[in-house]
Amino acid sequence: MKKSTAISIRVDGDLKEKSEKIMAEFGLNMTTTVNMLLRQIVREQAIPLSLTANPDAKLKDDLIFAQLERMAGYKGLSGDEMANRLDVLIAEAGNDAQ
Repeated sequence: MKKSTAISIRVDGDLKEKSEKIMAEFGLNMTTTVNMLLRQIVREQAIPLSLTANPDAKLKDDLIFAQLERMAGYKGLSGDEMANRLDVLIAEAGNDAQ
């Protein structure tokens, strides 16, 4: 493993606190999350962010991606399979609430 390098950045304190709470839900800390982001940037040669002022643009991108997956052979779930998965998730959520 190569020598690590420290990075110092300034962010709004409230933003940092809120983001750390979300990261903690995934069992992550700031260092791990930033390393994951940087690795993804290098691997994909792209910034993995969706920057748009138009929420319809994200939907359009998602639909195009789904269409490309289908063209590549992805079949997805049948309606019955999806309904069964939702039933399981709802039952598990009900059990967790008790």
